[in-house]
Amino acid sequence: MNQSFNIIVNIITLGFGVYAIFTWFKLRDGLLFDNSLLIPKERAIAECRDAAGYIAYIRPRTLVAGILTFLSGALGLVDSYLGTIQNWALANGSLGLVVELLVLILIPLAFIVWYGVCLMKAQKKHWP
Repeated sequence: MNQSFNIIVNIITLGFGVYAIFTWFKLRDGLLFDNSLLIPKERAIAECRDAAGYIAYIRPRTLVAGILTFLSGALGLVDSYLGTIQNWALANGSLGLVVELLVLILIPLAFIVWYGVCLMKAQKKHWP
């Protein structure tokens, strides 16, 4: 895969992980705040029907998504510079390409999609 593309994807993944962990820390106070991960577009915080229930549902999922995407992004960046997974993938042909694609792109993407689905469920339940 293209080295520049890998680095960009890994930086975005790492950044999402950091932002999600930051969001998790801020939610420990039990108060919603203006955050694009939490608040639906064109909605106000005051419109939330059950802020405590929403926070109780989304906070642990935010931490899981944050840690897993952070680790995936960090692994990808390390691999971009050291090439350990890429070298192994080249040495193992098709199987190596599949493993590289899974580890560096599909698994981090799956974490982000999973979090998005959890977020949509919570927003449908707690916002009008």
